[in-house]
Amino acid sequence: RPINANVFRYMRRPLPSSSLDGVIHFGVLGTSRLMYRTSWVGGSVKWTNSKRYALCDLVHRTACLYRRPFGISHSVEKSREKSAEALVGRYSIMQAYSKCPINRRNNSRHQFVPGWNTGGVDGDGTFRALIFSETKFGVLVIPGTPGDDAQTPSLKWWTFAEAAQLGLVVDPIQEVYLGEWARDDYSWQCFAVLVTHDAVTSATMNTAGSGSPSHEILRVMDVRSIAAMIPVEDSGVLAYARSVLEWHTRHRFCGSCGSETRSELGGSRRRCIRNLSSDAISSVSGCQGMWFPRTDPVIIVVCVEAGTDRALLGRSPAWPPGLFSALAGFMEHGETIEGAVAREVEEEAGVVPSDVRYFASQPWPFPYSLMIACFAMVDGAENTLCPDKDEIEEVRWFSRAEVTEMIRSSESTKSDGSSLRVPPPLAIAHHLCLAFAKGEPISRFGNSAAKM
Repeated sequence: RPINANVFRYMRRPLPSSSLDGVIHFGVLGTSRLMYRTSWVGGSVKWTNSKRYALCDLVHRTACLYRRPFGISHSVEKSREKSAEALVGRYSIMQAYSKCPINRRNNSRHQFVPGWNTGGVDGDGTFRALIFSETKFGVLVIPGTPGDDAQTPSLKWWTFAEAAQLGLVVDPIQEVYLGEWARDDYSWQCFAVLVTHDAVTSATMNTAGSGSPSHEILRVMDVRSIAAMIPVEDSGVLAYARSVLEWHTRHRFCGSCGSETRSELGGSRRRCIRNLSSDAISSVSGCQGMWFPRTDPVIIVVCVEAGTDRALLGRSPAWPPGLFSALAGFMEHGETIEGAVAREVEEEAGVVPSDVRYFASQPWPFPYSLMIACFAMVDGAENTLCPDKDEIEEVRWFSRAEVTEMIRSSESTKSDGSSLRVPPPLAIAHHLCLAFAKGEPISRFGNSAAKM
């Protein structure tokens, strides 16, 4: 494409010899006045007039001209979006938090990070935000319509103007750009905003006391309670938004020097502001450490006894009576998933699994974990159950018929709470038990199973 020749005036710096040799080959960059034919040779851009220019500057300035990542055409970028959207949920079971349809725009955040208030000023309604309270990160929702038996709440996506009208954006604690949510008839730029408890209380009281139909009555619900009442896509967005907001609140200070950090690139990272100027990174003596949102991996496993139809489940002393679940624990540094499963099962139940097979995963936004669900094969004849009394009160073998009945009890609204049951469908432990009841582990432990 034509590029103004003045662009090249500022790019006359030698390129380091350690640069990526042979990676990029430019075609013809031309204007009506000048024609440059370039090739990537020996760590530098070679021009017909024998001048050397820095490739990094060229890439950056060219990308700025076209406002999209360099080297990715419009058609390729669109195809990537479609491919990513098609993959969402393909390798996950359809459960709460497991499907997030938002395109996070990670490849273009350095070029375009909108502000929520921009959409409010424009007034076009395409910039929307979920608003969370600082109290336990509850989200503002619209309750079910009076008279509706289900009383099903729905998420409230706010424009900046709507939130400003109720005083919700006077002094927000944190604002994060989530990405773009494209649907058939509209497309939103989505945000998550954390506000003070007082602002939320005032807004809910104002809407509850207003008789105007233009004001929707609001309430605050915790993400765990509402997840089972809304579509999977909405719960996935909630998990994403709540996790990243809580990560930001826990990382307001630098882990290296203790100085304050500030959010950058729409909340995709934080940077230490020690000796950091307002417009550029200029100090050599400052810390300037960068911190990125993290996910804590947790393994959760149902052990299957070899040669039988029994599953190993356990219960914590803090749980309600009758509740049993899969064994679970955080992964540690230097561990594989298989190694973490073997360690946790041995620590909590006293048995050693031989085979491990991955089942599915689930984001768990309390605060920002990823549940990695597995099945493990255990030789019951060679292992004696020995629960860890600190974390595990009891471990037991359950037959397939018993697990099936426990699943029914967990899904029943008429259960008295005293019968044996597994966690509700909100948790991936429920789906692990459901897969066991349907005989799925048998197909996972075939001849191709690798021994640990």
